[in-house]
Amino acid sequence: MKPESTATDICENILKQIKRSHVEKHILPNEIEIIDRLLARRFEMREAYVEIVEKLNTSPHAVAFFIACLLPAAAFLNPDEASQLRTYKKQLSDLNKKISELSRQLSEAIDRRADLHSISDFSSGTHFDICEVIENAASNNSFYNSFIKDKLRALNAQYFHAKYWPSLTEIFDEISRDASAAEITSTHPLVAGATKNNRPSLADFVRALLISIDMHREKWGGLLPDDFTLTDNTLATITNCALDLGADKLVDGPYVKRLRQRERETPIK
Repeated sequence: MKPESTATDICENILKQIKRSHVEKHILPNEIEIIDRLLARRFEMREAYVEIVEKLNTSPHAVAFFIACLLPAAAFLNPDEASQLRTYKKQLSDLNKKISELSRQLSEAIDRRADLHSISDFSSGTHFDICEVIENAASNNSFYNSFIKDKLRALNAQYFHAKYWPSLTEIFDEISRDASAAEITSTHPLVAGATKNNRPSLADFVRALLISIDMHREKWGGLLPDDFTLTDNTLATITNCALDLGADKLVDGPYVKRLRQRERETPIK
């Protein structure tokens, strides 16, 4: 049997096994779609499979582990998904700006209300004590009522003077400042990689796959050797097949090489 056939059989058997498991459990249809793409484009994937198997033959489970890293990256961090993630990122940024402005306006309104209470013969009987606000807001919280309410009341009685507590105006000023200073960052390295640039591109997936490989090396408790790397051509092939790119959108080794160079020059913060 030719080496290409052996490596292809090894990788495709792993893909088919994962697919059977997903189908039986009725889970991860996006990953099943990626598996079907790879199986359908087996001719293009043959050389990539050879490289993967040759470089991971030191561990009986490393090939399966690599494929298990590849599938979610292709299923959930492809250009379409990355575009949606960018939409969420922008929405979060816009909301922080809105929260900052509304909090500032609310702070000013509360300040003005306090002034009117002082200079007029009217009072609206509204909140001015942060402890009172907390108690009323938590009135339906059984844990608060059971464990905190009496302690906070006692603390407030001991330190009743306003100098001990922030005013409502100061609280909303802080909310405004906090939202204004917010920096949008991802809580997951793969998402950070896939949304590094403002505009979506095929580089999102390649970057996410490279990060996934780094995250699952032996030094981090994974099964991929610390010195494991794939050639630019193999990464290009995986991208083309996993994302089912047509002839007019195919990427090649030089494209991946340029991407890797850019990544070295502008690492993800």
